[in-house]
Amino acid sequence: MAYAEGVKPFRDIAEETPSPNAYSHLKELDQEDTCHIAQVADLCIMLTKGLDKKKGVYKQEGKVSDASWSEVSNILLYISNTANISRETTGSSISPLPPRPL
Repeated sequence: MAYAEGVKPFRDIAEETPSPNAYSHLKELDQEDTCHIAQVADLCIMLTKGLDKKKGVYKQEGKVSDASWSEVSNILLYISNTANISRETTGSSISPLPPRPL
């Protein structure tokens, strides 16, 4: 829940999306228990779909080419930018913590 509540655009999306939705569903679950990864993926999809220029977010399409779990419990994604001819790969953190240098 900290991920969905960590930044204002996500909080706004959670408020604006009619219930029931992925956020309201996860909020109803026991926060000290585990859940299915599909439930979390639904939340990520909901939040991503809600991001747009009106919220000050510009999407950059890419393809995840690799992912790993770092020592500080962050998921590190390597994304190939489809708009970039050289197909450079960058690292991104999807945790509420800032990404660590690569």
